[in-house]
Amino acid sequence: MKSFLKPTQISQVDSAFFSPLDVEEVLESMEEVEETAVWGSTDSSGGNDLVNVALVVRKGSLVSKEEVVAKVAATLHPRKQITGQVKYKLELEKVNAQVVFLDRIPHNPQGKKLRHQLKETYSGV
Repeated sequence: MKSFLKPTQISQVDSAFFSPLDVEEVLESMEEVEETAVWGSTDSSGGNDLVNVALVVRKGSLVSKEEVVAKVAATLHPRKQITGQVKYKLELEKVNAQVVFLDRIPHNPQGKKLRHQLKETYSGV
């Protein structure tokens, strides 16, 4: 199912805008990952959005936070990295990425991912 985003769901890093779907596509291409949801939260110190991820791992598979962050780092532009709750940094080892592992991603009755619910629950964890 193709998602359509509200303007408030678009992330901004270093004056560039991008869709969370860019990051979700990369992560859902991983064999171990069943589903993902990506949302932005505000970094009060830098003005950029922080990119956060919730994901569901396929039964019988294992994947670490480091593998998730490395996959995005190797595939996407530096502005589209999972930055979590720290000021945006290019150095991967300094990024305290926000990756949340869940049993399921919440959806509304029409099947759309409830990113706002994840943002309210997990941003600032």
